[in-house]
Amino acid sequence: MPGKVKHLKELFDLFSAVTKDNRFIEMYQKSKGDVNDMSCVALDYLANEYETRGEDKATLNSIRNLMKSLNFTWQQAMDALYIPQEERKRYVDKI
Repeated sequence: MPGKVKHLKELFDLFSAVTKDNRFIEMYQKSKGDVNDMSCVALDYLANEYETRGEDKATLNSIRNLMKSLNFTWQQAMDALYIPQEERKRYVDKI
């Protein structure tokens, strides 16, 4: 579906602001307003970012709820949720 997108610059500016990732601005500059593979990569990246952030938020809420309602430590809460050891630091920093 190649062609011009009316507000591609604004869309990529929004992506950059939301993700704090300047690669979107660079992608726009390279695209010259054409929808191309680079645009699709940017959209795919953003979709994955939102999905990951949504999952992280839900997991953090679950950890906090277990800690509050069952008086679990963060380790016990993560054990109960079967969170792999290699992912735990990501959550500990946000609790």
